[in-house]
Amino acid sequence: MNKKNILIATASIAVIAASMLFVWKNHFAAPKINLALHEGIVTALAEETIRCLDNRGDILVITMADGDSEILAAQFAAFRERIGKSNVQIKEVQLIESEKKDKYGPGIGLSASKLAREVKKNTRREGIVSFVGLPKPDDDEFAALGEAVPPLLTFSRNADKLGPLLKRGMLKAAIVPRFKFPAPGPETPRTSGEWFTNQYQVVRPAGIVAGH
Repeated sequence: MNKKNILIATASIAVIAASMLFVWKNHFAAPKINLALHEGIVTALAEETIRCLDNRGDILVITMADGDSEILAAQFAAFRERIGKSNVQIKEVQLIESEKKDKYGPGIGLSASKLAREVKKNTRREGIVSFVGLPKPDDDEFAALGEAVPPLLTFSRNADKLGPLLKRGMLKAAIVPRFKFPAPGPETPRTSGEWFTNQYQVVRPAGIVAGH
């Protein structure tokens, strides 16, 4: 075998190896995230959305592009699947700009000014669902909105910021890290529902938020 043929054979083997690695990573490798947990989180968020909207109406979803967060990609896929089985419709998805992904992430980052802009643009929506948390609203930002705020629902890693929105009735439900213990269910979670109740819980306006 001459040098040219050796180079061709080597290149071919490298291409085949790369293809096999791609297939293995995308179809057989174990996921880097706890899919059951995140499916449980957004299934609960979807159920709260359906309940709050009485199983009808259009919603806006605020999240990040799939390529910017593996967790948010998995969450949105599971949320979309559950909502798709109801009469609630996702009419618009507002993606946070990728260059700001260092400030945003699953359950955290949404600013009062950004939320106020989205509320003003979506006053006719029956609901707004944020996968990147909610801010503690600035009075000036929200005073001008009056009663035009659609029901807000969110997955938030920072429950302490949600008190004002809950007290005003703007926030209808939030999925937050569990602060009531012991957690119900088995000590070793297996299903998405068990993972959710083990680590997270739902808060509503009539409920108690940690720190408030």
